[in-house]
Amino acid sequence: MAPNASVLVLEVVTPLIGSFRHCARCDLLFDEAGLNQRVHADDLSAYPPEWQAEWQRLSAWILRVAAYLGPQARVVITDARSVRGLWLWLRGVRRYPAFLLGRARLQAPADEAALRAWLTRHIGRPWPPGLGVAAPAAPMPEAPSS
Repeated sequence: MAPNASVLVLEVVTPLIGSFRHCARCDLLFDEAGLNQRVHADDLSAYPPEWQAEWQRLSAWILRVAAYLGPQARVVITDARSVRGLWLWLRGVRRYPAFLLGRARLQAPADEAALRAWLTRHIGRPWPPGLGVAAPAAPMPEAPSS
């Protein structure tokens, strides 16, 4: 890509689930002891199954979208509970997941097909056949509030 070419940025805003982090020294100690993977897996399994399933579905969507956009684009994931997430909420992003592409917004798409249609309309190229075809689309539940 040419140095002056603009990079396409798709921002995905959603409440993130994650592992309860330890202090840097504890993380280093857990890493050295080979325990960090298990500790973080245990932390994530503490979330309700619905949240885990929603996160897995959204992660799969994001991976397929990144493959569609290709290396000339960046996908940025923003935690809705972060300072940037608050700023976006004040600017009208209030249903999650939200997909932002320049000034275009898609909030809480009903399914992956709606996301694909929105992207192809705004990107201007068709979705490649066979690119991570998902199982029959199920609507995404409302994002859990914290």
